Amino acid sequence: MAKSLSMDQLKQLAAHGARARVQELQAEIAVITRAFPGVAGSGKTHARRRRRRRAAAMPAAVSHGRRRGRRRGKLSAAGRAAISAAQKKRWAAIKRKKAASE
Repeated sequence: MAKSLSMDQLKQLAAHGARARVQELQAEIAVITRAFPGVAGSGKTHARRRRRRRAAAMPAAVSHGRRRGRRRGKLSAAGRAAISAAQKKRWAAIKRKKAASE
C-alpha cells in the first residue's frame, strides 16, 4: 500500500530533484560553452541584473498578471527645448538634402 508523504518529505524530495536538474543543466551549459567558446561571456550577468530589476519593479502584491509601467525620469523644460531644437535642426538638414537631390 502506498504511504503518503509529509509536506517536509515532499519539499526535501522536490529540493533534491531541483538540485539534480540544476547540475544537469550546468553540465549541458559546460558542453555548449566548450563547443562555442566565442559565445560564452556576459549573458549570465545581464540576465541576473534583468531578473533582479524586474523583481524589484514588480512587488508581490502587484504581480497579479498586470505589469507595472516603466518609470521615466522627469525632463526639465530646458532639456525638452534642447531636444526639440536638435530634432528641428536634423529635420532641416534632411529637408535640405532632399531638396538638393531633386
